[in-house]
Amino acid sequence: MAYSNKEVFTLSSISVIICECLYNLVCIFVDTFLISRILTIVNYNIFQIGLFYLTQYSFQIILSVVLCYLLKKIKLNSFVTIGAIIMMGLVMSVYFLSDADLITYLPLLALCYSLGSSCFWTGQNNLATVAVSSRYQVRFFTVKKTSVIAIKALAPILLGSAISAVGAEGFKTVAILMAVFTVLLFVFSLFVKANKKFNMTFKFGAYTKMMFKERKKYKILWNDYYLAIFYGLGITTISVLFTYMVFKHFQSDFYLGIVKTVITAVSLIGMFVFLKSYRKKQAKWYCSAPMIFVPIAGIVMLAWTNMWTILIFFFLYNALTVNLTSLTDMRRAGIIRLLDMHEHVLEHNAFFEVFLCASRIVGFGIFMLMGAIDTALMFNIGVGVILVCFIMFCYLTYRMEKLLVEQDKQWKKDHVVYNDKTSTH
Repeated sequence: MAYSNKEVFTLSSISVIICECLYNLVCIFVDTFLISRILTIVNYNIFQIGLFYLTQYSFQIILSVVLCYLLKKIKLNSFVTIGAIIMMGLVMSVYFLSDADLITYLPLLALCYSLGSSCFWTGQNNLATVAVSSRYQVRFFTVKKTSVIAIKALAPILLGSAISAVGAEGFKTVAILMAVFTVLLFVFSLFVKANKKFNMTFKFGAYTKMMFKERKKYKILWNDYYLAIFYGLGITTISVLFTYMVFKHFQSDFYLGIVKTVITAVSLIGMFVFLKSYRKKQAKWYCSAPMIFVPIAGIVMLAWTNMWTILIFFFLYNALTVNLTSLTDMRRAGIIRLLDMHEHVLEHNAFFEVFLCASRIVGFGIFMLMGAIDTALMFNIGVGVILVCFIMFCYLTYRMEKLLVEQDKQWKKDHVVYNDKTSTH
C-alpha cells in the first residue's frame, strides 16, 4: 500500500532519528577522543582506560535491571531526556576539568557515562518501536539505520581533524561542540511522542529462577547468554584495544580519526555484503573465517608490532567480525519469537545485559592488570586471553545457528503433527 512521507516522518519520528544520531556522535567523542586524551595524559598506560570502562559497566549491570522496573512508571521520552541531561553534564565536566583532574575524577565520569547511556537506550530502544505505526516501521528503521551509519563513518575523521587543526585547545573546542549537540539532543527529546503506551511487565526474579531451573529446556537461550559473555570479553575489549594501539602508534587524533573512519567503512561494506548474501548453510564459513584469520593476524601483530601489522589485524577483525555481530543481533529477537516468549522479551534483554556487562567488567579488569604490570609479556598474555575469548565467540555463533535450525525443524514437526490431527476431526 502506498503512503506518503508525511505519514512516516512526523516531527516525533524525525526527532527519534535525530536523537540517536546526536547520541552516537557524542559517544564517538567519548569512546575515541576522550580515551586518546587520557592515554596522552598517562603516557599510554592502559590501566586508566580499563578503570574507566570497568567502572562504567559495574554501574550499568545494576542499571540494566533497575531501569526496566521503571519503564511502567516513567514516560519513554523522559528516559531519553534524562540521558541527554546527564551526557551534557559529562561533556561539560570534560571541558572544565584540567588534565590532572580528568584522571582524578575518571571513575565519576565513567559513572555519568554509564547512567546517561543506560537512560538513553532504555527509552530509545523502546521509542523506536512505539513512536511509529507498525505499517511504517520498515521504512522508518531503514532511514534511521542509514543515518546512524553515516554518522559513525564520517564523525571520527571530522572530529579528529578538528582536534588536530585547532592545536593545543582542539580537544576543549570539540568538547564545547559536543555540549551543543547534547543540548540539541535534549531539545529534540522533548518532541518525541509515543503513539501507544508501554504495557509489558518485568519479572526479572521469576525469569532468572525459570532459566536456572530449566536450563536444558532453554539451552538455545543459554547459548545466547554465553555469547554475551564472550562478546564482552572478545569483541568489546578489542574495540577499545583498537583505539589504544592505533593512537599509541600514530600519536595523533587526526590519524586516529582517519583509520577509524576507513575501518568503519570497511565494516559497513562487509555488513551489506553479509545481509545480501548470507544463508544458514553458509554459517560454518562465516564463523570459521574470523575464527582462523583474526587470531593469526593478532599473533603476528604481537610478534612483530608495527604500523602494518596493527592495521592488517584491525582491518581483518572489523571486516570479518561485522558478519558475526550482525548475525547474533538478528538472531536474538528471532529466538524469542521461535520460543513464543514475547511476554519475556524485557527479562531476556535484561538477563543478556547482565551477562554482557559482567564479562566486560572482567575484560577491562584484564586491561587494568596489563596496565598495572605494564610489561610486553603481560600485554601479550592479556591480548592472548582476549583472542581466545574471540574464538569462543565465533564458535558459539556457529552453535547458535545449528541450534536454531534444530529448533525450527522441531517447531515445524510439532505443528505439522498438530495440523494433521486437527484436520482428521
